[in-house]
Amino acid sequence: MKRYIISLFLMLSSSAFATDIQSSEKPSAEQAKVDACLSAYFDGLKSGDFTQAVQNCINVPTNQGQIQYIAGLMYANGQGVAVNVYDALAYYTRSAENNYAEGQYSLGLLLLDNNESHNKGLAWLEKAAEQKHPVAQYYLGALYFNGDGVAQDYSKAEEWLEKSAQQNYAPAQYHLALMYTGGMGVNRDFNKGLELLNQAAENNDRLAQNTLGFIYTDGKEVTPDYELAMKWYEKAANQGDIYAQNQLANMYYKGDKIEQDYSKALDWYTKSAERGDLTSMVAVAYMYYNGKGAVQNYPQAYSWYQKAAEQGSVISQRMLGIMYQRGLGYDDSPDYPKAIEWFEKAAEQGDPVAQNSLGILYANGKGVEQDTFKAITFYEKAATQGYTPAQNNLGLVYQFGFGDLDVDTDKAIYWFEKAAAGGHEKAKDNLTKLKQQLAIEKATNTKKTEPVAPVPVSSPETKKTTSQVNKANTNNQITDLRIGDNKNYSRFVVESSQPINYTLTEDSVDSFTLVLNKTNVSEKLIRLLNSRVKKISGAIESIQSIEKQDNINFVIKLKKDITNVKKVQYKDNNHLLILDFMFQS
Repeated sequence: MKRYIISLFLMLSSSAFATDIQSSEKPSAEQAKVDACLSAYFDGLKSGDFTQAVQNCINVPTNQGQIQYIAGLMYANGQGVAVNVYDALAYYTRSAENNYAEGQYSLGLLLLDNNESHNKGLAWLEKAAEQKHPVAQYYLGALYFNGDGVAQDYSKAEEWLEKSAQQNYAPAQYHLALMYTGGMGVNRDFNKGLELLNQAAENNDRLAQNTLGFIYTDGKEVTPDYELAMKWYEKAANQGDIYAQNQLANMYYKGDKIEQDYSKALDWYTKSAERGDLTSMVAVAYMYYNGKGAVQNYPQAYSWYQKAAEQGSVISQRMLGIMYQRGLGYDDSPDYPKAIEWFEKAAEQGDPVAQNSLGILYANGKGVEQDTFKAITFYEKAATQGYTPAQNNLGLVYQFGFGDLDVDTDKAIYWFEKAAAGGHEKAKDNLTKLKQQLAIEKATNTKKTEPVAPVPVSSPETKKTTSQVNKANTNNQITDLRIGDNKNYSRFVVESSQPINYTLTEDSVDSFTLVLNKTNVSEKLIRLLNSRVKKISGAIESIQSIEKQDNINFVIKLKKDITNVKKVQYKDNNHLLILDFMFQS
C-alpha cells in the first residue's frame, strides 16, 4: 500500500493535478479553502512543518474533494498527524464520493490491497479511469494484462493502456510498446512499438531509454546506431539507472564500436557501485587494482573488494585473500590468517583459484599448521574443476611424494597431462621431464626405489666426491623445490628449467654438502631454500645454506639417532636432482 501512496506525491506537482484544481468552478469561499489547503500543504513539503496544513486541510469543514484527498494523504503518510490508515481511508472515501478522480484512484488502490474489498477497489479505479485519470487507466491496463485480481484480458489491457498513453503518460507508453514489439496479447507491430518507446523515452521514462539503447546496439530489428544508443543510455544513466550506468561503463571499457576510455568506464562503474550494484563494485576494485582508468591504487581496490566480498561476491573474496596474502592495500606485510579466512569463503562457493591457494598455504604452513591432507584435498577440489595450476600442483605432489603420500608417477602423469591439455606451460615441461626421467630409468633397467650410483656412507674410508655438470643451456629460472620425508628416508629435490651444475660431497658418516654453481641458481631458488630449511622432519637434522663467491653450499646433517645409513641415492636427469637419504628400518 505504501508504494501506491508515495506515488501520489508526484501527482501533486503534476500539470494535470494543477489544471484540475484551477479549472474547477466553485463558490469563491470554497475555492479559498482549496487554495489555503494547497498552499499550506506545499509549504509543508518544502519545510517539513505541516502544522498549518493540518489546520487548513484536516480541521476545516468542507465537501471539496481536493481538500479531502489531501487530508487522506496526510493521514496515510503521517504528515503533521500520526499515520492512520483508517482515517486516510475515510477521507479518500469522501473525496471519491465527491467525484474527485485523485481520491477515487487512491481509494481504489487501498481497497485493492484487501481481498475482501478487491472488487470495490477495482470499481473505484474504473471511475477514476473514466474521468481520464491517466495513472488509473495505466493501472487498470496493467491489472488486465497480468490477470492480477481480474480475469486476464489483453483487449481491455490494450484499451486502457492506449487511453493512458494518449494522455502522454510515459509508463503506459512503455508498457504498450513492449506489447507491440513483443507481440504480447496483440499482433506484433515493431514499428508502432518503436514509436511508443521513443515517446516514452522523450517523456524521460528510463526503462524506455534503456530499451532503446539496447535496440540500437543489438541491431537485430534496426540498423545499429551506437551514437543513438549512447544518447539514450546516458539519459537513463543520468537518472541514476544502474543498468544504463553499467552498459555505458562496459562500452567504454571494451571500446566496442566506440573509442575505448578507461577513465569514463571507471566513472560510470563508480556511480553504479555507489548505488549498491555488486557487479560494478567488483569492476571498480579490479580497475584500481590494475591501474586502469586511474593510477593503481591498492587501498581503493581493497576497499571496494571488501564491500563486494561482504555481499558474497566470490571474486572479491578471492581477491581479498590474494591481497592479504601479498600484503596489498591494507598494510605492507602479509596476513596469512586473514588470507585463509577469505580464501575459505570463496572456496566454499566453489572457486577453484581460492581452493588452489588454500592448498598452497596448507602445503607450506603459511598462516596455519602445515597439513598435507588438507593441501591435497584443496588441490583436488580445484583440479577436478579443470583449474590447470591445481592440476599441475597435484602432478608435482605425486611425482615427488608429499608428507605421507607416496610417489605415484602414473597419477603424476595423469594430472600433468590434464594441465598440459588445458594449456599450462609448466605442466607441459614437467610432463616432458618426467617422461624423460622414466624413459632413462627404463633404459638402464633401474627402478625408482633402487640406488643410482650410490655413495656408501657406512665408514669414513668410503668418503667420496661425486660431481655432475650438464651442458644444456636454456634459461635460469628454478621452477620448484621440495623437502619431504617418509618413514624411512628423507628427500632433497631440486628441479630446474635448465641443467643443474652441482657437486655432492660426503663430509662424514652423518653429514653431506651439496654445492650448486651460482651460474645455474636463481635468486628464487635461494629464497626458497632459505625459507624451507626450517621445516625439516624425517631423518634430516638440519640444512645450512652458505653462499660463497661462485657457489651456494647446503650442508645437510642427519639426525644423531640415525646411525645406520643404508644408502644415499642421487639422480640427475638434466633438469632434476634428487637426493634420497635412505636408512634401514
